[in-house]
Parts: sequence; structure tokens; C-alpha cells
Amino acid sequence: RLRNDGGGDDRRGRRGRICGRCLLLLRRARRRKGSRGRGLEHRRVRRLRLRLLRPPLRHLLLATWQQHPFSSLIVFLAESPALECLVSPPLGYAAGLSPPYRGGRGRCGFADLWEVLLPQRRLCARGHDGGRGSGGGTGGHMLRELEKNAVRKGLVLQGENWENITRDDIYRQRVLGTKTGAEDFITCDDKRRLGLAGMIVYILFVVATMNFTWRRLDITVSYKVNSAIEDRVRSAVYLEDQMEKTWSDIIVVEDMQKWLLQAFPNILSPVVQGNNIPIGDVRFTLRRIQQVANTDPETGVGMRFSLKAPYKWKSQAGIQAHSGSTDLDNTTAFGAYRSWGTNRGKQPSIGIVWCSVDDKACAGGELLDTLKFSHKLNFADVISTCKDWCQDLSVDSKPCRCFDVSPERKCSFFWSPDETLTVPAPYVNMECDSSPKVPAMTENKIGYYTFWPSMGFWRFTQDNGWLHTPGFVSMLRLWTQQDLIELAGDEVPPTQADVLKRQIQDWFDGGFTSVGMASLVVDFIVHNPNYQVYTWVQLVFEKSAAGILRPDLRVDSLKITNDRISDEAQDVWSDLNAWDVMYGVLLILYVLSEMFEFGTRGVQYFNHPWNWFTMFTILLHTMTVISRWVYVGHQSFSMDLYNHKNAPWRSSPETFQDQFDAHQTFDLACAVTMPCMCVKLVQYLNDIFPRVGVLMNTIYRAGTPIVFLMFIFTDLFLAFVTWSHLMFGKHVEDFSSFAKACVTNIELSFGNVDTIETLNEQYPYSGGVFFVSHVLLFYFIIVNFGKAVVVSSYEDATELYAKAQEAEEQRRKASESPGQDFMTRTMDSVKLWFDDVLTAKFGNSRENRLTRAKRYEPNPLEVALYAIYFFFYLLMTFYMLRVGWKHDLATTIHETLQDQTFSVPDANLGAVRHGKTFKDVQSREDVALWLSQALPKALYNSSDGTFAGSANPLHLYQSALPDVYPQLVLNNWNIILGQSPVRISTRYFKMSPAGTSRAIGGFIQTSTQLIETDVAGPSEIGEKGTGFDPALVEATAIDEIVDPSARQAVQRNCEYKFAYGADNVDTANGFSCMLSVDYNQTMHILKDLTSNNFVSNQSATLAVDFVVYNGFATMFVYTGILFQFQPSGAVTKSIVDYPIQMDLYGGPNWYRILLEVLVILLTHYFFGVCVKGIVDTIMEHLRHDRASDPEPYSNLQRPYVVLRSIVLHMTTDLFNLLDLTSCLFMAVTMILWYEVVFSTLQQEFFFTERPYDGSSACYVEWCGDDEVIMAFYTQGWRTRIFARVCACNTLLIFLRILKYLQVYPHIRIIFRALRRGIGDVMWFLILLLVVLLALTCAGHQWFGVRIQSFHTLGEGFLACFSMALSVYDHSELRAVGGFGYFIFSMTALGVLRFVMMNMFFGIMDLNYREEHAKLEEGEKVLAMPSSANSAPPEGGMLKRAMTYGQNLWQRSRGKVDAGPEMLPVEDLGAARLSAMNSPSSRQPGSEVSETSGVSPAAGSLVLVGKGGASPTRMHGDSDDNHQETAVISESVVKKNTNFLYLPPEMKTWAVDTATEAYGLIEQFHGRRFNGQHNKHELDRILEEAESAIKHRRTAKREEAEQTYKNLNNVELRTLKEIHQDQESLAWYIMKREAELKKLEAMQKLKQQKHDSLVQAARSIHEDEDEAPSANVEDQAPPPEGQAS
Repeated sequence: RLRNDGGGDDRRGRRGRICGRCLLLLRRARRRKGSRGRGLEHRRVRRLRLRLLRPPLRHLLLATWQQHPFSSLIVFLAESPALECLVSPPLGYAAGLSPPYRGGRGRCGFADLWEVLLPQRRLCARGHDGGRGSGGGTGGHMLRELEKNAVRKGLVLQGENWENITRDDIYRQRVLGTKTGAEDFITCDDKRRLGLAGMIVYILFVVATMNFTWRRLDITVSYKVNSAIEDRVRSAVYLEDQMEKTWSDIIVVEDMQKWLLQAFPNILSPVVQGNNIPIGDVRFTLRRIQQVANTDPETGVGMRFSLKAPYKWKSQAGIQAHSGSTDLDNTTAFGAYRSWGTNRGKQPSIGIVWCSVDDKACAGGELLDTLKFSHKLNFADVISTCKDWCQDLSVDSKPCRCFDVSPERKCSFFWSPDETLTVPAPYVNMECDSSPKVPAMTENKIGYYTFWPSMGFWRFTQDNGWLHTPGFVSMLRLWTQQDLIELAGDEVPPTQADVLKRQIQDWFDGGFTSVGMASLVVDFIVHNPNYQVYTWVQLVFEKSAAGILRPDLRVDSLKITNDRISDEAQDVWSDLNAWDVMYGVLLILYVLSEMFEFGTRGVQYFNHPWNWFTMFTILLHTMTVISRWVYVGHQSFSMDLYNHKNAPWRSSPETFQDQFDAHQTFDLACAVTMPCMCVKLVQYLNDIFPRVGVLMNTIYRAGTPIVFLMFIFTDLFLAFVTWSHLMFGKHVEDFSSFAKACVTNIELSFGNVDTIETLNEQYPYSGGVFFVSHVLLFYFIIVNFGKAVVVSSYEDATELYAKAQEAEEQRRKASESPGQDFMTRTMDSVKLWFDDVLTAKFGNSRENRLTRAKRYEPNPLEVALYAIYFFFYLLMTFYMLRVGWKHDLATTIHETLQDQTFSVPDANLGAVRHGKTFKDVQSREDVALWLSQALPKALYNSSDGTFAGSANPLHLYQSALPDVYPQLVLNNWNIILGQSPVRISTRYFKMSPAGTSRAIGGFIQTSTQLIETDVAGPSEIGEKGTGFDPALVEATAIDEIVDPSARQAVQRNCEYKFAYGADNVDTANGFSCMLSVDYNQTMHILKDLTSNNFVSNQSATLAVDFVVYNGFATMFVYTGILFQFQPSGAVTKSIVDYPIQMDLYGGPNWYRILLEVLVILLTHYFFGVCVKGIVDTIMEHLRHDRASDPEPYSNLQRPYVVLRSIVLHMTTDLFNLLDLTSCLFMAVTMILWYEVVFSTLQQEFFFTERPYDGSSACYVEWCGDDEVIMAFYTQGWRTRIFARVCACNTLLIFLRILKYLQVYPHIRIIFRALRRGIGDVMWFLILLLVVLLALTCAGHQWFGVRIQSFHTLGEGFLACFSMALSVYDHSELRAVGGFGYFIFSMTALGVLRFVMMNMFFGIMDLNYREEHAKLEEGEKVLAMPSSANSAPPEGGMLKRAMTYGQNLWQRSRGKVDAGPEMLPVEDLGAARLSAMNSPSSRQPGSEVSETSGVSPAAGSLVLVGKGGASPTRMHGDSDDNHQETAVISESVVKKNTNFLYLPPEMKTWAVDTATEAYGLIEQFHGRRFNGQHNKHELDRILEEAESAIKHRRTAKREEAEQTYKNLNNVELRTLKEIHQDQESLAWYIMKREAELKKLEAMQKLKQQKHDSLVQAARSIHEDEDEAPSANVEDQAPPPEGQAS
């Protein structure tokens, strides 16, 4: 039987049993059988049967398919009344749908199907105010009606299922309440909840994706190579008017020509290129724009200035280098250039390829020069000399294009204009293979011999240029120096740079960069065999119509390992590893899970934005995999490398370009995929951790205002962009274009004001107005508007979260809690097990912990001692480190080393570049030159040799006189120790032949020596330069030096032993070379080393170190100059210094001993205070737990309770943890200090009478200057470690001061605000970390190959964090970012500045305002006249502080009675606010009771002693008065009138309980009063009182639990049986009443029949004689069977 219970006021719930309605419907069907026909009856009966079968069908579906993969969909359909719309539409009315939501007579409407197809929210377990939360519209009301109908039909929600209500539920409702809660449903999001296990799997998926993408991108490696090449290109020098200029100085075509002639060959030359070897050809792609007459397009009349400029460009925009359109290109062939043999594929030779013909002479040209030779000279020598002369001859950019030799042996050299060059005739005796252009010649010159270079001209091509663009494409072939030597034969071979320069010069002389040039792109391929990286270098020059030339450098790298250069290179499976397999498996599972979710939820899947984002992420993963597949199939360059390993090869950048484009697509897909995956992680955090949901809700709520604020920002931003561009663009580069103005204004919004300096120089007044307006509007107004929006949104989200807590509890009861997956349930089970096993004896709730946590009470002695400790510690550290002196010494040494100059000869420039310093060192050659020129200047020439007009005595070792021992002196004051004072340490890479695996045909031979590595690619050498990466192999023997001359030079001057960076003198780690104090010996050693390739491509590190002593400061300084030659080709340099003070306690430093002793003693005191606090906490918890449960601890519980007490002691007051940490750091600091003090160098080193020169006695432990240098290096590291630890400890010392400032309320509320918001702050940091990680991944993959700040994840994270703080320098990012920089910066601005940073302010603002409100309310309480608290002292802060200190001192001496223990003023306010906001305080006539802590008179809060005694009792009231006031009866309760209406048994219980509690309190109160002068007795009494009260509380709790269990197990069951009997009796009574009514009806019917019979009898019998008998019959009683 299905029993309906629809609530006390629901009339539909009292319709009776379902079978009664069935009977009623059958009767109605039978009655209307005649009028409607049997068909209608059959249909109604069929509907009735379907209705009768539907509930069992639902339960069958729920029972059978609960574990099915599609169970959620089946359960939802089974639960929904709209199932009738899908199974049998006419049953909509039978389902109980209210009339507005059924589609007419017997049919379901669209609203019913809407519930199945597109439900926005679902109603689940019953609670408070949940159902009303989903209202607001037709759909929400319709859903509430559907759920109400289910309740009316006697169904209740059990987990996920609607179950029939049971009899137990009926009786439980009768006991706990009869209201079913049909109106109080909880709104629950109808979406999937992600769990902890899913998040762990997803994090693993993210890691696998990172491995899959970044292993194939190698961004860090690409950056190392790119930066090395970029630095070389940008620093290459060309001369203009004897002034050195670089890449950034190119502004016109002439600058570009000089750079290509002078700087570009040096870049490609193997001598200076380091480890990056150019391969293939250099491609030049020239675009020439069409020029038209400078006339009016409509009239054809010349323009105003047409006489000055008869022609103009067809378009002012010019031609972009990357444009594929040819509408503006001038495609006419032009120019003429001489062909060089080194640029030929067949029969290469050195120099120009010559053509000749007999009996002809040059004609139609301009005579450049003539040479006359003697007849004695051989005719062949004359021709050879004239060829060389013509090859080098060029006058005013007019090269020699023809020369003839007369019979008189006279050579005439001519320049033939382009228009005189003709197509050659088929000369029989022409020596060259071909010559597209031939100069004009005179016929019939008997005895003449005419020679001209093979000349070509430039032709326009369609798609062979850069990026497959059209243009005039020319290929410049590169030859190695070895090839040039072989081609030269017996002649002196030219350098590679000279060959390149001559060919480029010939192109320029032939008109290559004429007036019509619009753009020029020079691109080539560079290979780094150490990293196995191929780099595409692109030099882009674009010319504007204004005549300015804009250079752009683009460097793109692609790593192609040697194992990928094979036939199997195009196999996608060849480079897979375990992580890749895991990525593929997880990706498939990820896609299948989303497909399953879509199949489960149907179109509901698209209702949530996260699902759309998930689909977008899946699309990105698909693009990533497909793009990788496409790249593997487009490896034409790799196949060319494989096919030309050992064969000559002329590679074009075109094939590399195709392969790189495919890889760039993969790179772009990865760059978008990784940030999206990081953002997806936010969904897991949002679903699993509620506080993250608050932060996400803040973002959701702030989204709309922020979007509209961004609209306002964009509008104002465009206004300022237009303003700046129009007003300042003419003279300020950063505003010269609209795009640059946009970027500059973005940087101003971020806080980057570098442009303002240039702006103020050009526009001092209007620029200032613009800057001030921009800062006021954007930095102060717009940004703060965003802050206000986020703060308000956070407040709303916090309020919503607080209101949702009760609903969340109901969801947990209804098994609707989010994240209840296997992992979460397992962790909850483990936690419950630990709580059951380890915490069964004591309560560890947060309330109990905070209750037992003691508030800090200032101890005047402790405060005074810490002030002394703080002062002495600062003095001690200042005298220990002496930072000022160390800085001055280090600065003077640095300046001396950095200011020394050296000169660089440049054969390509034909000049010597002077004035180079340490900062200009960029190559190995520069290092060698600095070593041979600048270092001797610093050592020998930095001092004048005189001091105060006389000889500087420091140049001689004075104690050795009359024996002369010279010394080196820096800057007249600083002595360099030793007779061999300077050590040069070098380390070499181990080289090995390239072999067939690393050879590249024509450029890297199999015999070429390359750096040997253990793995695929080496890492760079670290900053210290003291150790190699494991991938690098070091040359440890003299025989492993490849260059024979370098090997011999090292063997003569150096020794392999301990060098720079060694751990001790027994560790050999490099070649050490000692320089003498004698100038000539040092110069001989340096010349021998540098001239024999001491610094070469094999060099790994080179260090120069020495020790300096300054007698005035009594301090030594170890100095090291370090050069690191990275495998990428870059050269990094640094100067390190370790100032060391030797005489630590001598002379005026004796007082440091006293300071150290005092600091150590005070440290021990404070450490003892920390330990005492820990022990007191442990003992307090042990007493507390022993009082609550006398049963002894188990072996598992005993260590746990100690650990728990320590943790509680540290976490309830973090200053306890800070104190302990600071004491431990102090101990470590002093240990490190005494390691420095008692080291061998400090104790044993001194200046001997004679310096050690190899023949005299050794020092105590050092036999040589190199060992002394090594000792100072080790001591310097000890001193640096001590300084770093001491700095950290000093920070902790300063932070500990805050502990003693807690006595001030305003300081306390700051700490409380931090403590209140620490949870949200921690989750905010996690959320910020995820956002920064997403931006870091995007920046790392977009800009990491070009920008140092993003080349690693760590650097990228710091860069993004700097953007959030507005301290990032955007110049480097702007230079290479382009449109990606604009998108990236705007995203960072919106997310980090407008949302994330403001969210942190919102968290702190809300918590601080709440704490400040408590403080203000507490101050109001203290200000009340009738308050029991003393009024605060008047006066300023100083007077109040003095009063507070005086009271504190008197209290510590026992002169002041502490009286009642006062709560902090903010706690007074908190208690008063809570009392004011309590429900009882808001009821009319209610007042706050005294036991709540708020006085009825003043509303103040006082803790009257720790034992609970009243102030009256403390002053000694008599026992009689005490007995009178101790009587508790009903008459005591006067204010609460409701007490009078309670049942008598409740009154009795209340009086008895109060009397018992009062008696216990009075008992301990008397004991406390008697023993109040004995502190230990008071503590014991308080402990006993606390134990007794807790024991009674525990007993009462157990009694209540037992009563509750008895109610459930006994009373309810008895009540159930009683109700069953009552129900049976009720059914019996109802049955008897029904039979009674039936008999009454039969009686009435028979009475009517009887009356009719009587009337009939009267009409028939008219005989008056029979009338009396009839009357008698009428009065006779009825038959016995008819009696009522």
C-alpha cells in the first residue's frame, strides 16, 4: 500500500490510497460507456494500467541500472514526472502536473519537455530557503511544482532516488515535525562535480602534456643559441666617418650597405662565430617598387614639386617584405654583377670568372685606369696582373667590367654602363662557360686581347624568396676556410670574410640596392653542433617612402638531433617515450570521459561554460597532435641533411623554411594548449575546495563590471592613443605610429614611464600634461575602480558563501556533496580512522584548541631583555660584516679592472678598434686580447709609483729589505699578495671527431673536432663556473688539447692541478698558470699563451684570480674574473669578490667579544622561554586529557599527544614558531661565525719576513701563492655563507618585535585580520599561482626563444609576477612580441592588475573592516560611564604608552590588584556585536543575560576571575548573605516570563540543574578565595574545577546520548506499535461507522417503503371499521431485522 502524506495543510495529500482513485476511475468509465463507446473505456483503462505500472517501472529502472554507465540519465528520467511526456503523453494530467504546465486536455506541454531537455537547475534534498533560490521565472516555478507533486504522491528523496515514504518516516515526522518541507527545497547546480582523484589524474595529464610539448620545442636551448647569434649580429661594428656603429644605428640605405660590407662578413666568418657554423647559401631577396610620374592622376599635369621629384613611388605604404602580392613590384630585370668563382657550382675558383676574345677591344665605356708593362715581362704575367687589377678596381662604385691588352702590353680598364651590355654572341674562343651580359667591343683590333668578367643580371621570380614571396632572389655561396685554401693552391688564400665582402661589394656596384629598393631580406642557416640546433637568421630591411630604413632581426631555431637525420626521420613513432605514451592514453581517456558525459547528459552538457572550455581544450589537443603529425611528414630539410652528410651541399633556406613553418604550427598549438590546461585546473579547485569557489564567484561577479570597465578603459585608451600619436608622433619614436602609440600607452598603464624622459625633452609642457592626465585617469581612477568592483564582488561572494553553509550541510546529508569520489571518500575514511584511534581521548576541535590557546601577556622583563638583545645583535652584526668598508674595496677593484682598455684589429674594416673595455668583451678573441692588454694595465699601470711626492713604499716588501722583493699595487693602496700573485685558470672541453653522425657535407667534415657530450645536448656552464654540466665532458689531460700550439703553450706555462673553484688543494680541476710580479715575465707568459690559441673553441672557462690587501681597512679581498664560453657560442663574464677581515678580535675589536657573549646568553634565555612554553603546553594538555578521561594513553597515543601539543603551541600563536626559528637561526649563525673565526687561515696566516719565492720556507700550511689564493677563496665562501644566514636571521629578529607590539589594539586587529583571511589568502595564492602558471606557459612558448625573461619557466614566472606588480620592463618584450605582445599584455593587465591583485585587497579589506568594527564597538563599551572597566588613559600615544608601561611594571611587582580579568577591547566589541545580533536580542522585551558576558546595565564584558567568582564574593561577603543568595528557586527567574508557562517537570529540571551547577561553582569559589595568595594552590584549584566541570559535562552528554538512543530504539518502536493499534482501531471504527451509515440508509429506505405502503393501504381500505386496526398497525414497532 502506498500511503500519501502531503503535509498538514496540503489537501491533495489526503486523497486516500491510490487504489481508491483506481476504483473511482473504473466506475466513471463504466457509467460513460453508453455515451462514449467502448473505445474510450478501453483507452481510459489502458491509461490507468500504465499509471499503475509506472511507479514499479521507475523502481525497477533505479534498481537495475544504478551501476550502469548511463545511470545518471536513467535516474533523472525515472525521477522526472516528465517521463510521461516521453512514454505516454496523455498521462501528463495523471502525473499530477498543475494546469498551467500541461499542454491541454490529456497532453503534455513544452514546459514538461523542457525539464528533460534543458533544465537549468535541479532541486534536490530539502533544506532552508533552497527552493525559493531557484525561482524567478516560469521554469523555476515549474520545477518546484514538479517536486511538490512528487512529495504529494508520498515520495521522499533518498540519495539520488525518490523512494516511497515508509511508516518509520511517518512516526519520525510526528515526533520531529509533520511538515514535509515541500516548499523548502535546496537549489543544486545540475552539473558534474569534479573530484580529488580526477584532479590528481588531470595534473598527471598536464605534466605529460608538458613533457610531450616542451621536449620537442626545446625553448631554453633555442634561446641560448638565438641569444648568442643575436648578440653577435647586434654588436657587429661598421665604420662611418671613423665612428663605430652597430645594427641599431642603421637608418638609411647607405648604412645598410656599410653594415653588409663590413659587419656581415665578420658574422659569417668562422674566426669569430664561435660554435655556430653557417651552412648552405645566403639568400638575398630584393623587392623593388614601381615608380610613376609625379603628376596629378586625373589631369596628368605635373604636381607642384614635380621638377624636383619627377618620379614617386606608386604607393606611399611601400612593399612589406612578407607580402605575397606583386601589384606594386617592379618586375623588370635590372643591373649587372660580376660572377665570382666561389659562387659557382661547377669549377669553383678564387676570384672573378673571366671571359676573353681575340682581336677586339673594349668600347662604349668609361675609362677607369691604364697599366703599361715592359716588353721584358712575360705576356701571361701581364694578363694575370691585369685581371687582379681589374678585379679590385672600382671608382665611385663603377667596377671594372672590361679591359683589353694592346700589342704594346698596355691594359686599359673600362666601366661599361648597363645599357651598353648586350647578349653575347657565340664567340669561339670565349673561356667562360657563359656570360648573360657582354660589354660593347670594337671589331678588327688585330693583336688585341679583350677580357671581361662573366656578368649576370637580376631576374624577378615568383615564389623563391623569403617566406615564399616574390622578388629578385640571389644566392651567395659560403665556403669554409679549408675549401678556400684548397682552391687557392699555391697562392695565398683569401679569408672567408674577404671573399664575402668582395662579392657583396660587386653586387652593390652593379645597382643591387638602387633607388627603387623597397625591401631586402638576407637569410641563412646556422648550425650549432653542441646543441644540435639549426637556426634560421633573417635580416629584414624595409624602406619607407620617407627614405628611412627600418632593420629587423629575426632568429628562429629548430632542434634536429642526429638520430632524426635518417630514413626513419618521418616516422612519427620513432621519438616516442613513456611520457608520450602516457599523454596519448590520458588524452584518449580525457576525450572518452567527455563523450561519456555528453552521452549521459545530452544537450544539458552545453549549459555550462566549463564544458565549452573543455571542448575547446580538446580541440587544441587535437590540433597539437595533428600539427606534430604534419611536421613529421614535412622534414625535407632533415632529409637533405641525411642525403648530404658526406657530399658537397648547396642548401637553400627554402627547404628549412618549409620544415620550420610546420614546426611553427606545432609550436603555436602548444603555446595555446598549455595555458588553457592550466586554466582548466581552476575548475577542479573550484569544485573540490569551497573557498576557491568563493574566489571564483568573486571573479564571476566582477566579470560583468570589469568587462564594461574595460569598455570604458578601451574608449579612453584609444582617445589617449590618438592624442599622443597626433601630437607627439612627429618627434617621439614611441608615438610615431598608431601601433607604437598603443603599445606605449599600455606600458604607461602598467607603470613603465621610460618614454616620459624622451617626451619631456621634445615637449616639456604638453608632454607633462599628457603624462599627468594619463596617470591620474588610468593609474589612479580606472585601476581603483577595478579595485572597488572586485572588493564589492568579494563581499557579495563571501555573504553568499556564508548563507550557503547550511544548504551545504543539507547537500551532504542528501549525498549531494561535491567531489565525493573514491579518493575523497578514502581520505575521509582515513581521517576518521585517525580521529577514532588517536583522538578518542580528547577533543581536538578548533574551538577547543582556540579555547586552550593562551593570549600573549607581556612580561616587562622579557620586553626589556629583548630590546637589549636586539640592540646588541645589530651592533654585533655590523662589526662582524663591516659592509661599508667591503663595498668600497670591492668597488675600487671592480672599477680598476673594468676601466682598462684594449684594442681589436679588424682586417675586414681595415682599422684597429681602440678603447674597448671589459664590458665590450663578447668573443673568444676579445677575451684573449683583454688578457694580453687590459690585465697587465690593471696589474702594473693602475698605480702611479709615487705617493705624496715620493716613491710608494707599498711597491716593495719592506720587511725583507735590504733584499728587494717588489709587490703589485692597485690604485696606490691595495697590495696584491705574493711574488706570483695572479693565477690564470682554464678548463677545456673534450673534443672528438664529428664522424658520420655529426658531419654535414661541405661544412662539418667527419674529421672536424666538436665538443664531446654524454647525452643529446649539453647545458650551459653555471654562473659559478666551478663545475660542468653532466652532459659536458672535460679535457683533463694535456694530450686532450686539440690545437698543437695551444697544447705546447699550456705545457710550458701551466700545470693541471687545483684551479679556480676547487674544493681543496688535493682536487685537480683545471690548468693553473701563475703570473710573476715581474712585468717582463708576465708579458712573456701572456704573449706565449695568447699567440698560440690558448683561448680557442675548445675553451670552457677562463678565470683570473688574486688576493688584495688594504692596510688602512685591515682587510683582504679575494678577486676573481671569470669568463665562460658557453656551448651556444655566447661568452659570459663576471667579477666576484670576497672581502675577508683577518684580525677579528685584536686592537679596537675587543668589545665584540662582549657583544657575542651577551647575544649568546640572551639567545639561550629566549630559547629556554620557547622550550618552557612548549613544555607548559604539553603538561596543560596532558592534565586536561587526564581530567577528561583517566584511562592511560596507549603507545600510539602518547607520542601523538606530545606532537599535537607542540603543533598547537606553534600554530595557535605563530610568534612561538617565529621565536623558536629565530633562536635556531641564531645558533646556526654563531656556528658559522666561529667556523670563520677558528679556520686555519684566520689562525695561522701572517706576513713572513720574506715572501715565499719558491726557495724560501713555506708558510704554516701553504707552500706557494696559488695555495694562498685557494685558501682565501675557501674562506671567502665561508664568509659569504655566514653573511647570507646572518641576513636571514636579522629579518627574523626584526619580525619578532611585532610580538611585543600586540599589546596595542590596532596592532592586534591587523594580526587578527591576517589570521581571519589566511585561508582565503592561501587559496588566493594557489589561484594566483595557477593564473601565473598559465601566463608563464604562454609567455615561455611565445617569447621564450627570443627574450631572456621568458627563456625558462622560472624566469617567465618572475616576469609575469613583475607584470602584476607593474615593475616589469616591457622594452625587450615589445621589441620582439608584435601582435602577440599586445594580446599577452592586455590579458595580463586585465587578469592580474584588474582582478587578481584587487582580489587580494578585497580579502584584506573585508577582514580588516570586520576586526576594526569589533575594535570600535569595544571602545564604545569602555567609554560607557557605568562600565565596570576602567576608562582608557587620556592624552597622546606617548602618554598612553607611558601609562601602560607604568601599570605593567607595577602589576609585575604585585602592587596592583589585577581584579577581574579583562578581555581585549576587540573581544569586548565582538561579544557585544554577537549579543546584539543574536535572535533573543532582537525579540521585544528580551535582554542579554549576565551569563553571556554583557552587563545588562552597560553592556560591558568582564571575566570575573578564572574561577568564576563574583566581585562581591571576592571582597569577603558573610556566609549568611552567601546562603541567602545561593537559594535558587522559581522566584529567582523574574525577567523571562516564558519560564512561568513551562510544564512543571521542565521547571523542576531547570531548578535542579541550576542548583547543582551553582553549588559546584560556590564550592570551588570558596576554595579559590581561601587560597588566592598561593599561586600554585590557585592553579591546582583551577585545574580541579576545570576537570570537575568537564567531567560533569561529559556525564551529562553521555546521559543525553543514552536518552536519545532510548528514544529511537525503544520509545519510537513502542510508539509505532501504539500507532499500529490505533490505526487498526481506527480502521475498525471506520468500518463500523460505514456499516452504521449503510444500515441507517437501509432503515431510511425501508421507512420510506413503509410509509408508501401505509398510504396505499389507506386509499384502498375506506371502511371506517377497519381504521383502528390500521392505526394500531402503524404504531407497531418495526421488525427485528430492520431495527437500527
